[in-house]
Amino acid sequence: SAIVYGGYDFSFVEDVSDSFICNICTKVLKSPYLTECCGQNYCKSCLEHWSAWNRQDSGEDQHFSCPHCRTKDFKHIIDKRTERLVKELQVFCLYRVKGCDWRGELGKERGGFYPSGNAVEPL
Repeated sequence: SAIVYGGYDFSFVEDVSDSFICNICTKVLKSPYLTECCGQNYCKSCLEHWSAWNRQDSGEDQHFSCPHCRTKDFKHIIDKRTERLVKELQVFCLYRVKGCDWRGELGKERGGFYPSGNAVEPL
């Protein structure tokens, strides 16, 4: 089965700032992490995928380098501020093609239900 990783697949009401884009998947950050070495943001799942790929490719068991600056054994932390800002971005409903006209904050999207609570058919 395919490995699923990456950022949000929503249609955003307005253009999204580059500071909210993951440099690995090029989508809007989902569970953003910040690197201490160069200050880049990545989705948590993208960093995990990068780490696994990098370790496999390098043959090293416990070391991996930063995707941007290549610093070895770099530290990364959860970026809660960026996560809050991303969740405030305005998005269209995933079911817009099925006629849902809801739009609102990403953090309030209910994924599979209209905001009223009515279930929608799978796409």
